[in-house]
Amino acid sequence: MMKTVALFRNVRPIEHEGSAYRVGTNDKNQVCVRKSPASRSAARRSFATALGDLRDRSGFGRLRLLARVLRKLENKPTWLIGERWDTAQDNGAALFKHLAADERAGVRPVYVIERNSPEFASMSRAGKVVAHGSWRHKLELCRASLLISAFDVDTYILPRDWGKVEFLEHFHYPLGGRRVFLGHGVSYRTSRIGSLHRLMLGYDLVVASSVGERDFFAKELSYGRRAVSTGLPRFDTLTRMRSDRRRMILFAPTWRQGLVVPSYRSMGAAEDRGEFMASQYFRTVRSILESPRVAEFLEDAGAELRFLPHYEAAEFFTQNISFTDRVKMADLREHSFQEWLRLCDAYVTDFSSSFFDVAFMRTPIVYLDDPNDPDADLERSGSFFDAETDGFGPIVEGEDGLVNALARIAENGFEMEPEYHERVEVFFEGVPLGSSTKSVVEAIKAI
Repeated sequence: MMKTVALFRNVRPIEHEGSAYRVGTNDKNQVCVRKSPASRSAARRSFATALGDLRDRSGFGRLRLLARVLRKLENKPTWLIGERWDTAQDNGAALFKHLAADERAGVRPVYVIERNSPEFASMSRAGKVVAHGSWRHKLELCRASLLISAFDVDTYILPRDWGKVEFLEHFHYPLGGRRVFLGHGVSYRTSRIGSLHRLMLGYDLVVASSVGERDFFAKELSYGRRAVSTGLPRFDTLTRMRSDRRRMILFAPTWRQGLVVPSYRSMGAAEDRGEFMASQYFRTVRSILESPRVAEFLEDAGAELRFLPHYEAAEFFTQNISFTDRVKMADLREHSFQEWLRLCDAYVTDFSSSFFDVAFMRTPIVYLDDPNDPDADLERSGSFFDAETDGFGPIVEGEDGLVNALARIAENGFEMEPEYHERVEVFFEGVPLGSSTKSVVEAIKAI
């Protein structure tokens, strides 16, 4: 049996009938189990452990020994928190700011992000921040007993020159570290959710937005009590921001994995730019943004439409769409992603899971469906949520359907209709409003 990343994400040391069992690999990368007496004295165990660290040729032995010393000297446990390499706009940032501002939390939070990120400075003002890949980053990994991220922990928290499986086998696993997944969206798509299974990712805790999502993680993805319905940390700051300016409609489509190489596999690039431009997905988005009927509605309603493409696909739209005074890009240098959600008076999406955040604020939502898009069914198919019966707004097709739905929202004063308002109440029932971050911290401490 050969080692895998999934194995060392899930495996834990075991003691049974006076013996300790530890999973490892031999020089052929084959999995083996090493047995040793569990009844050794503390001094003998410490000496044997230190000797093993020094003899380890993996490159992590001495770092592991340093980690053991540093953690013994800590007054407070270090929690290393992050998101993508260059961002601080999601649940990781919200959790970090909460912990940094609360001395009574009893932990030492550290945030990791690339130094050239525009958010490095603002996060540094909130608390302890280290540059991704720096020696300080590696030192904090030695100190941290918990790795926490809104995205794949083993991809984004680790320095790029550290291998995942080597880190998990020779560093994280022997030290008994724990990994927490905060989530960056509601995981409801059947087509993508399998990759989050416990036997694949092995998280010690997964944070869910609602009771329905928690139950799905617990039962279908085998997390059991490791899944908690605390709500997401960013929920605590989700309140609509009214503006005296003209009404703003936010159009935020999701992306298509078959057309774009995700940033966690590369620095983000299309598999084939020509294929992307020729896709039904791109044609649909462009037809909405350049639609004369949409432009006419915006003019009559005294509104503007801001286009907020998904992070992974943004670069393919900026130079290929004809924008106007009424139809503009939503610049993330002007407002963060969450701020754009808070600022909008109505929200249009092709089933991006960010609509759950918008629904949390009771902002009107329109789902734009495209029956000609071969991937559309995969985007809307749900595990515990069905847009047809549980959705927070109408499902429409094409420019005419979209304009008619927006016109109805405008006539209603840009307020969510009672039918959809009731669905929101049902979905988020049991979520601790205004205290999700506090609930997350309590759940993490209980691991």
